Amino acid sequence: MATPADSAAASDTAKPAEGPRGIGGWLILPIIHLVITILLTAYNVMMALQYWSGIMAMVTGNIDPAYRWMAVPTILSLVLGIALVAFAIYVLVRLFQKRREVPRLMIWFYSLVLAVTLFESGMVFAFEEFRESSADVGQALKDLIRAFLGVAIWIPYFLVSKRVKATFVE
Repeated sequence: MATPADSAAASDTAKPAEGPRGIGGWLILPIIHLVITILLTAYNVMMALQYWSGIMAMVTGNIDPAYRWMAVPTILSLVLGIALVAFAIYVLVRLFQKRREVPRLMIWFYSLVLAVTLFESGMVFAFEEFRESSADVGQALKDLIRAFLGVAIWIPYFLVSKRVKATFVE
């Protein structure tokens, strides 16, 4: 025979997480970050594609042999940029649908942003050919710090936030 304690325990496990619910509070900041990532990265990819003939010259070998090595990191940079935009759009859509996988997707998103930033900044730090001016090194360092801060702040947020647990349940 079920006791009142048993039915109370059963109803506790069926309840969604308590606390703030819905898209609001601090959750607005990652949404803004997703939108800015989409816009800025898409813009950067389009700017890079203006040099398509130069990129193709690198890929086909119709360039000074001293610069042929740049083809792989350049193409990889473009592919990573396009992948980042596509993934950010996907995550943003899933976020507004309040899907259960959003916390995991956001962890992947911040990890991907960090990986792409490490690659891009590493190329700027290591090779003069990827710098237009000395200011690019400082900008790469700022981008790297920003990416590490994003990981340090938002991954724990998506792991422990009561709002996140209460919002992404579908």
